[in-house]
Amino acid sequence: MSYGMWFRNSDGMDQTIEYADAVLAGRFKPRRDVEHWEFDSSIDWSADPYKDDNWQFLLHSLYMLDPLLVAEDMYSDKKYARAALEIVADWEEYHQTREAKYSWYNMAVGMRSAKLAYLHDLVARKYSDLLSPELDQMFQRMSQQHVA
Repeated sequence: MSYGMWFRNSDGMDQTIEYADAVLAGRFKPRRDVEHWEFDSSIDWSADPYKDDNWQFLLHSLYMLDPLLVAEDMYSDKKYARAALEIVADWEEYHQTREAKYSWYNMAVGMRSAKLAYLHDLVARKYSDLLSPELDQMFQRMSQQHVA
């Protein structure tokens, strides 16, 4: 992943696991200048707790996957891949009937597409037991939507 420096504190200490564990606990903090936003298993993808377009863009770019995917790469821990899958599935389910301001913003689509491809490849290669036929179909639907 290309966002490793984002997980460092001002002293340069790596905080990947702290950020990943926060996402596992339902807390999202994409930037240092905002507080953690708490979410549950059914994420409100229209949320705008800080009245901040950039924050919404980061939400729909699936920035909350970044620490999970980096942590999985560092430690090969399936729990991070599983959590990333759950978030992606929730995003897709929400967007079957609704949209939010930055759901289909072109740069968010591009950033999200790369993460979807990375996650699909990771799960197919390393955690195939997590890739049900339904999830595989979800990835295919999402790929087609994101190309369109």
